[in-house]
Amino acid sequence: MAGEIQFGGRSGDTLYALLWDGTGQVYNGTAFETYSAASWADYDTSLVEKGASGIYAGTMPTVSSGSYSITIHDQAGGSTAEGDRVIGSGEVEWSGSALVSRDSRSTVTTAQVNSEVVDALTVDTISELITRFL
Repeated sequence: MAGEIQFGGRSGDTLYALLWDGTGQVYNGTAFETYSAASWADYDTSLVEKGASGIYAGTMPTVSSGSYSITIHDQAGGSTAEGDRVIGSGEVEWSGSALVSRDSRSTVTTAQVNSEVVDALTVDTISELITRFL
């Protein structure tokens, strides 16, 4: 697929994205690694503007399913640099081959809610009884 990473910015900018996993490691083009300023040039995923619309899109790197953070950077010079300004960020759910829509995420059933409410009431009731009779 292509275009999974999207960002609205100013037309004519040079934007790129960095992908971060849940442990704070950054994707280097082949794997996640501990961040290193010396490896900054390995981290970028380029974003291409659609015409002169100010809408930028890039391809999600080949990574396994999971939740990821993305930071969007505005490239100031001729190449990516650690000092490039972060102009946006967000979270994505990835199936391993496509974005996971919010509508397709699991929903909580009434039975689950009722069970959790009963558990909470039981804990509160027991706590109140202990406090009252001690």
